[in-house]
Amino acid sequence: MSIDYWIHHDLHLVWAEAQGILTAEDLFEYQRTVWSRPDVQGYDEFVDMTRVSDIPAPSPDGMHTLAALSASMDSPLSHSRFAIVAPDDLAYGLGRMYQTHRDLASNPGKEVAVFRTVQAGLDWLGLAAPPPRHSPHTPDGVSSSPRQAEAGSGPPDKRLTGSGNG
Repeated sequence: MSIDYWIHHDLHLVWAEAQGILTAEDLFEYQRTVWSRPDVQGYDEFVDMTRVSDIPAPSPDGMHTLAALSASMDSPLSHSRFAIVAPDDLAYGLGRMYQTHRDLASNPGKEVAVFRTVQAGLDWLGLAAPPPRHSPHTPDGVSSSPRQAEAGSGPPDKRLTGSGNG
């Protein structure tokens, strides 16, 4: 998966950064892995696509399917916000397409907006600055290089498995 993410329980925020070649499979894996976790239901979300170099074979049907899956995973009991930062024209256009599909969902539990700059996305979410990126560790405390990390209140940072189990 070419998406790293950090869970900031203290901010009720999932911060994600995509890089390199970003595929539809990466987006679906991120969605299923992160948003199937009950402990992040109702959290705001920030996805930074600044470092994405290519998005091969994007399709309107794929954006519709991803938006439908995402909407189906929203908490019906809360309202949250999702900022997508996409400076590149292709990524921005796909983000706007995703936003439109989310806005048309029967259960729009998450408000989506697409921005060209990180600062604009931060401002919209009411954040003064990007949250810190804590060094991820395995459950036994040994440093590793996983794609995911938890940050904020609670136990020290730990590695999340690909299945989403903490």
